[in-house]
Amino acid sequence: MKHTQRPHGVVLVLVALMLPVIFGFAMLVVDLGYLWTVRNQLQNTADAAALAGAQVLLSKGRAEAEIAARDYVQRNPVQGRTADATIAFGTWDSERSPQFATGGDDPNAVQVIAHTNEQLFFARFFHIRNTDVAATGVASQSQFAAQIAAQSSRIRGNIMLVLDRTGSMEFVTKEGPTRREGLVQATKEFLKMLGPGTKSSRAVGVVSFANYYEGDFFNDPTTESTLDVRLSRDIKEAERAVSTMQFAGGTCTMCGLIEAMKANQPQTAKPGNWVKNGRPIYIVISDGEANFLPLDPQKNPTGTTDCPVDPKVAASCWKTVLPPIPQAPMGYAGCYPDKAEPPAVCVADQIKAMGDPKKKTQPIIFSIHYGNSDGQSLMRKIASDECPNKFDGDPDKKCFWHAAQPSDLKQILKKIGGSVLIGLVK
Repeated sequence: MKHTQRPHGVVLVLVALMLPVIFGFAMLVVDLGYLWTVRNQLQNTADAAALAGAQVLLSKGRAEAEIAARDYVQRNPVQGRTADATIAFGTWDSERSPQFATGGDDPNAVQVIAHTNEQLFFARFFHIRNTDVAATGVASQSQFAAQIAAQSSRIRGNIMLVLDRTGSMEFVTKEGPTRREGLVQATKEFLKMLGPGTKSSRAVGVVSFANYYEGDFFNDPTTESTLDVRLSRDIKEAERAVSTMQFAGGTCTMCGLIEAMKANQPQTAKPGNWVKNGRPIYIVISDGEANFLPLDPQKNPTGTTDCPVDPKVAASCWKTVLPPIPQAPMGYAGCYPDKAEPPAVCVADQIKAMGDPKKKTQPIIFSIHYGNSDGQSLMRKIASDECPNKFDGDPDKKCFWHAAQPSDLKQILKKIGGSVLIGLVK
C-alpha cells in the first residue's frame, strides 16, 4: 500500500497567495467603511454650512454669508478635525441643468464643498496611504424667504418710499433693463418682503418725485412730486402705485422730501393706519441727476425760477417762495440761514430733527444713489448718520448705499428689509 506524501510548504504558499485577497477584503470592509462614515459627516457639514450661508446671504450679503458658512464648518468637525471648505456664490434654478451655476451679479444660493485628506489602514498594503474625500452642499435663498418675510412683517414703523420717477430713469443700464425697470422690480420685491401687516406693525406709503412739489405754480401732474399712496398697512396699494408710476421731468430731491415729510404724519395717513409710536422711516432712491430748485418767478426776488446759488444768501428767498411745513423745526422747507448746504440736505436735516430720541421715534432716512451719474455726495448728506445693522462690514455707518446697477439695488433693498429694518424697529 502506497502512502501519498504531501508536499511541504503548500499551506504557506497558499497563505501567501491569499494575502492580497485577504487585505483586499479588509480594505473594502475597514477603509471603505471608514471613508463612507467620513463622507456622511462631510455631507452634514456642507449642508449645514450652505444653509447658514444662504440664510445670511438674503439679509446681509456675500461677506457675512461666507463668515456664517465657515463658522458652521468649524462647528461641525469631521472625525474630530475641522474640514477644509470651498465656498462659492451663484444662482439656483430648479428647472435648469445643472441647477446651481457659480457667479452672477445677484446670487441667490451658496455652495459649500467640504473636503479632507484621510489616512487609510489596509489600503497601504497596495501603496495607497491616503485619499481625498469631499461632499457638496447647496442652499438657496428661497428656503428662507418665508422666514425673512415673517420677521419683516413684525417691523414696527411708518415707512415712506420716496422714489425718483424722472426722465433719466429711462436710461438703459449695462445689465440691460432701464433704471426705471430695475427700480420698479426691486421695490416690488422689497414690498413683498415686508409681508402682510398687522394692526400694530407697520404702514407703507409712496411718494414719487420729479421737478416740482405737488400743487406748485406749474401745475404739471406729469412732473410734480406726488403722494401716490398714503400710509397704509395694505402692501398691495404700494405695489400698484410703483407699477403704474409715470416717469418724466427733471430731478428735485428736495421736492420729494417735502412731500414725504408732509405725508409721514398721522393726519395724512389713511384713517386707522398710522402706527402709533412707530418710527418714521424714509427710503429715498434717486439717480441724482440734475437736482435743482424750481420757484415761482413772480414770488422770487430774483425774478427767475431759482434762488441764488449761495445758500447763505438764498435762505430768505427759499423762506419766501417754498411751501410752509408747520411740523418742521424751522417752520418751512428752506435752509438754515448760516448753513451752506443744498436745499434737499436742509429738508432732510429738518426731518431728522423731528421725533423723540428717548422713545426711539426720531425719523431715519435710508438714502440710495442709483446709477453711475453725479449725485452721490448729495444722497450721502441726506442719509441719517447712524445706520443700525449695516451689512458687509462697511465702515461707513451712514444709512447710505450706492447701487450702480439694477441687481445692486435689488440686493441693497433685500438687505435693508432683511436685517437693517428688523434690527432698527423690532
